[in-house]
Amino acid sequence: IDGGIQLTANSYGNETGNFTGIEADNASIVSTGAGYITMSGYAGDDAASDGLYGINLHSGTVVSSTATGVVTMSGSGGDGGSNNFGLYLNDVSLSLNQGYSTLIGWGGNGTGSDNRGIQIDSGTTITSTGTGSNAARITLQGIGGSSVNGGYGINVSNPASLITSVDGDISLQGWAGTGSGGNQMGVVFNGAGISSSGTGQYSADITISGFGGAGTNSNRGILLNDANVASLDGNVTLTGQGGNSTGVENFGVSLNETTVSIVNGNLSIDGLTGSAQAGTNFGTLLAETQITSSGTGTISISGEGGDGTSSNSGVGISGTEIESYYGDIQVTGQGGLGSSTNNLGIFMYNGSTI
Repeated sequence: IDGGIQLTANSYGNETGNFTGIEADNASIVSTGAGYITMSGYAGDDAASDGLYGINLHSGTVVSSTATGVVTMSGSGGDGGSNNFGLYLNDVSLSLNQGYSTLIGWGGNGTGSDNRGIQIDSGTTITSTGTGSNAARITLQGIGGSSVNGGYGINVSNPASLITSVDGDISLQGWAGTGSGGNQMGVVFNGAGISSSGTGQYSADITISGFGGAGTNSNRGILLNDANVASLDGNVTLTGQGGNSTGVENFGVSLNETTVSIVNGNLSIDGLTGSAQAGTNFGTLLAETQITSSGTGTISISGEGGDGTSSNSGVGISGTEIESYYGDIQVTGQGGLGSSTNNLGIFMYNGSTI
């Protein structure tokens, strides 16, 4: 109830072997009073192995703090081949009420791909149910490991995976790893959702910051693909910086087939592409996306293109609808200093409307 729960595994790190730091399979870890819940896990290092997880919670595991206890998780993946996640939440329910709760994951370094800081899968839900000024705040920080491809800082997948809050702010910060290939992205949502349902002065703000890593192509700060972002009164802020690369499509912020809806909170999207030798490096790209403000919330979209060859526009808007009932809409773009053509400030195409 009021006593703390602390799980610590391999606290010194740098241990050799094929093992996970902490694993929970269809387990329950619950605090009903002021007791905190703390988990810290380091995986082993094994060059011949994949799936070296710092913390692996899965198969219906429940972590819950129903009163004032805070929840903290810190996981470090091992050095090996592929899929060495710092923190892996797969079919997990994490429920919070009050306080500051922080989840941190460091991806292991590997000779393969997909060594990620935080991987969230298979209908995992992270929920802050508290109200008022003391409502639980949710913070996720993910640092990708070295990977040939796909060294994401944070990856949230599956349409049933949701991060939600009433009044506690939500913050996601992701730093991609580096590698000889591409897709080194800071924060990625694939089919997942994030929302703020609170109203009034304490309503939860949503802030996502992503930083792409060095590689070849598609090293994006933020990628929201077939995702859903929603807020009533809380502000939504997306800030991304693409990674430096030799290739293309290193966008700061990229929204693809995504829905963003606000009511009275404000939306801000700002993307800065990374340095690249090739072209098509937009600061912000909105593709087949719907952005709507149905109240007084304002919409601000900005981007700065990269220095490559051609098509390094500040803001690209393709097949996208942006609409607002009462709030202002502002789009600001700065084209890159490309050596060829179509380095535009703002480029609208494929039937886009504002």
